[in-house]
Amino acid sequence: MATTSVARRPTAVRAAAPRRAKAPQERYLNRELSWMDLNERVLQLAEDPGMPLLERARFVSIFASNLDEFYQVRVAGLRRQEAAGLGTTRSTDGLTAIEQLARIGERTADLALRHARLFQDEVVPALAASGIHIVRWAQLDTAQRESLTALFEEHIFPVLTPLAVDPGHPFPYISNLSLNLAVQVANPDAGRLHFARVKVPPLLGRFASPED
Repeated sequence: MATTSVARRPTAVRAAAPRRAKAPQERYLNRELSWMDLNERVLQLAEDPGMPLLERARFVSIFASNLDEFYQVRVAGLRRQEAAGLGTTRSTDGLTAIEQLARIGERTADLALRHARLFQDEVVPALAASGIHIVRWAQLDTAQRESLTALFEEHIFPVLTPLAVDPGHPFPYISNLSLNLAVQVANPDAGRLHFARVKVPPLLGRFASPED
């Protein structure tokens, strides 16, 4: 019986691909610090005297709310890394979680100071010059105090619930971004004072006018 032999083709030898050098860390941007650059741009818009006044006030508010959310989400994530023992692990940009937290703290201190000075020294006086005044109780006249007292008794007081704090109960949970008041409530029968926490419901506005 005749046999047929099949010649095998020689196996092609592939040249090993050259290993690429690792890109230097300077090419990468840190996500958290880049976000702070973005929020600083929002603050710069508020600092621009050519911007309409109410837009400046709006950007002041946006900057603050952005920073609150940044700390709740991203800074909290870095804190969790640190607590899990990963605080010295370097990310692609070469920074550890501990180093990022340190830089974020420095940037926040600077930006928060600029934000506070801008609001107090520029935005509030400009609003007052336009007829929008942010005042304290002592600056109100008798008629204005009576108007705001009626507003408080009719619309605000009914939705406030003091939560007493005593050694037999743990301190109440304080939710993020909530407005809470530390007060003393008196028991007229026993003649004793109790420390209490009052959470102001978010449905209530943060500003009120005597004309409301």
